[in-house]
Amino acid sequence: RASGAGRRASLATAGLGLATPWALWLGASTVPELYTAALAAAAAIVLGGPARDPRIVVGGALALLIACLSRYEPWPLAPLLGLVAGARALRATEEAEARSLALAAVLCLAGPLAWMLWNARAHGSAFHFLHRVATYRRAIGQGSGADVLSAILLYPRLFVTTRPELLVGLAVAAPALAAPAMRARWKAPLACAVASVAFLAFGAVQDGAPTHHPERALLLSFVLVAAFVGDAVCGLRTTRSRLFVPAAAIVVGLGLSSLRPLLAKPPGSAPAEDRSGQIARGRALRGAPRIAVSPCAYEHFALVAAYGAPERVDVLPRASDASECPAVVVASEPPSR
Repeated sequence: RASGAGRRASLATAGLGLATPWALWLGASTVPELYTAALAAAAAIVLGGPARDPRIVVGGALALLIACLSRYEPWPLAPLLGLVAGARALRATEEAEARSLALAAVLCLAGPLAWMLWNARAHGSAFHFLHRVATYRRAIGQGSGADVLSAILLYPRLFVTTRPELLVGLAVAAPALAAPAMRARWKAPLACAVASVAFLAFGAVQDGAPTHHPERALLLSFVLVAAFVGDAVCGLRTTRSRLFVPAAAIVVGLGLSSLRPLLAKPPGSAPAEDRSGQIARGRALRGAPRIAVSPCAYEHFALVAAYGAPERVDVLPRASDASECPAVVVASEPPSR
């Protein structure tokens, strides 16, 4: 609404952006992806559009700061929106607007910079987190190896297969960018959506992309593209264009087809993701004064949670040749390292 979109378009944007099983699954989980996507998308629409209210501009930058401290997916938005806010600050004619935009530019960059500075202090490398993810992906056999092309195309393909209706809607809505108001409102947010997908593709090549359920990392770009489509399609209706009815029918029809996975099993229900055995093991160990755990992947977290006393658990280096995952040793004292 602050960017100039109508009330009907804003409602359509919210519905279309979150009408996907992944948004529902992530919203029902104790992970930050859904909130991160919503905050980062709001920041892109506010800072990349014509919004002028200082409170809204700074609020958008704060939203991006929170998103960047929660997940890596919004990081490419930080320099992009920081540059946009900085350029607008230089062109601003009112002092209050210039100050708010300058502050927004600083806040946009603060999240990734703070994260990397802390990694440099705590781990000796500003990019320690990328090295850690890459090492884990290669250890479990998910490294890109020599197949660089497949790594590059991973996330574009997932966009097509996960939200095909958004691409159809994007093709229908693209002519709306000919209008100066729509172009001013959406050129930067759409650039943010492209930058997010490109960033994920680069991460996949470097083995720094998410290690499981990669579709969840695309939620930010889904919301941004859906926001543009919702605004543009609602604009078609206000001009009584004959394209509105078939365009809306196609978008809604494909959107409903994308809900088919709701009838299947949601993430976490596959046999390889079942943690009931680890929960049972953890509960059985509750009488032990202390345990040492050698994990194979991340399956040990369920065991530790069920054990109920993480402060009495020593997590040892990963055991690739363990007979059971995780390997557990009951001990009264912390093991020597």
